[in-house]
Amino acid sequence: KLPMHIRDVAGMKLDAMLADMRMLCRIHGVKVIGVDYAQLVQISETMHSREREVAHISGSFKRFAKKNDATILLLSQTNALRRSRGHAGG
Repeated sequence: KLPMHIRDVAGMKLDAMLADMRMLCRIHGVKVIGVDYAQLVQISETMHSREREVAHISGSFKRFAKKNDATILLLSQTNALRRSRGHAGG
């Protein structure tokens, strides 16, 4: 049996989420963290484009994983409307 900690908090800001994850790693020895709906993570800085926001968020999680020797499963939904119009990616 492996311990599992679940945080189901809507509208959490990136800084608060990273602090919560840091506590879970240090106190409880968590090594694998799953983040669902990454597209809803809020950041405190204003970015000029959504692409820069996503790069900032994913980069923050990557740095966290390296610094805390953890694996992060970062899940996000894609824009179904773009796919239905025949655009690649998204």
